[in-house]
Amino acid sequence: MKRVCQSRIVAAAFCFFMLVCSTSAYAYLDPGSGSLIFQALIGVLLGALVTAKIWWGKVKSFFLNLLSNKKKLEE
Repeated sequence: MKRVCQSRIVAAAFCFFMLVCSTSAYAYLDPGSGSLIFQALIGVLLGALVTAKIWWGKVKSFFLNLLSNKKKLEE
């Protein structure tokens, strides 16, 4: 188990080192690339909002059921 953790740390350190020590790419980004990045960001944002809405509904229904069961037991 320790060996697996050590290899993950080494791999993460190597990836970090490669990102920090990289040179400039001088790459061309056309307008379509910006549009693709913008669409991806909107998709991630909307996905997070839908996920939060679903989780909020589950939490809300849990507490509503908990309160309704408590009222039934009191009667």
